[in-house]
Amino acid sequence: MGEGLCSVGTWGCLACILKKEMITYHFFHWKKGTPFAEDQGIYNRLTWWEQIDSGKQLTRNRKFLTVVPVVLYLIASHTTDYQNPMLFLNTLAVFVLVIAKFPNMHKVRIFGINAEE
Repeated sequence: MGEGLCSVGTWGCLACILKKEMITYHFFHWKKGTPFAEDQGIYNRLTWWEQIDSGKQLTRNRKFLTVVPVVLYLIASHTTDYQNPMLFLNTLAVFVLVIAKFPNMHKVRIFGINAEE
């Protein structure tokens, strides 16, 4: 492979992973409520991440969903040969995504962002 083709591929890989991380953050950590109408509004103040496993922390499901972005981070970092700015963007994205999954962040709204009106 030529160097130009390889760099386009790494940018494409990084763009795909960053897009996945932004979508994951939006749906798990930003969007509140539930897509089902049967809950009668009891989950309207909780994000989807806070609803997983009825709010229990450190379950198998939560651990798996925390490991996935880290594995993708390692793959993307290796694919891009740990070069800036790709490494910086990838590190920033995975940092935000993993911090949002910590048990200490349960029902926490940083600077009031996404807080109740």
